[in-house]
Amino acid sequence: MSPLRSRYLASVIIPTYNMGKYIVESINSVNNQTYGYIEIIVVDDGSTDNTFNIVTKCIHNIERLSPGRTKLITIEHQGRLAAIKAGIKIAEGEYITIVDADDILPADSLNQRIDALIAFAEIDAVYTDAHYMDKWGTIYRRRNSRRVKSIATMLSSMKSPIVGPTLMIKSEFFTRTPEINSSFLRATDKYLVALLLTYGRIRYVPCVTYNYRVYAREKRIAKRVRQWYDIYRIARQFTSGYQLICIVLVQTLFHCCKLIYEIRFIKK
Repeated sequence: MSPLRSRYLASVIIPTYNMGKYIVESINSVNNQTYGYIEIIVVDDGSTDNTFNIVTKCIHNIERLSPGRTKLITIEHQGRLAAIKAGIKIAEGEYITIVDADDILPADSLNQRIDALIAFAEIDAVYTDAHYMDKWGTIYRRRNSRRVKSIATMLSSMKSPIVGPTLMIKSEFFTRTPEINSSFLRATDKYLVALLLTYGRIRYVPCVTYNYRVYAREKRIAKRVRQWYDIYRIARQFTSGYQLICIVLVQTLFHCCKLIYEIRFIKK
């Protein structure tokens, strides 16, 4: 690690709700980063399975070798964004990134993004590409992001142009923006990107820094409806007029098609 980079603490927030099956792999992928100056913040969003006990044991093992590296907090179940917000409040790092509890980071993930933020000092956040992997952790496809200059472009795209979990954000950014609205239960990455596009500057870095796990989720139909509703709310907050109408039309068409597919898929 270069002397320059060694000055910067990276805070990695892992929000979790009933992810006991995958969270150890997620935590270990963060702990094993080639960038060593990190803190791991696990926020248990009121899990009802064995997540808390599993995380406690995992953190105990990490703390034996690296005292002070990890933090574990619990909150009442309020959703992913509320857990992220709680993690940001106690984060001490200059840089913040979020890893979902069923995903993992490639070993050089933090290094690559911190290098980019140092190289482009005027930027508040960077985002990158990701790999899709199946529920067993086998990578099967690369998912590329692309450059985005406006909220309307992002929200009117059927396929999100930004792989949200790849964001790494300077912690200072959150001191000069409105408080995070944790009532957004879905489309949480789009909300964070909308904040960045409104109050800061972001840059795309074409490299893979995230492995995203794809598998069948529970309550897919309800989540799909909520996804549409929260995108609509984001659009109302950050756009207006013709842009808002276009976003609503595109997202309504897209989510109706996805709903039809998922209903048919579930019946089989």
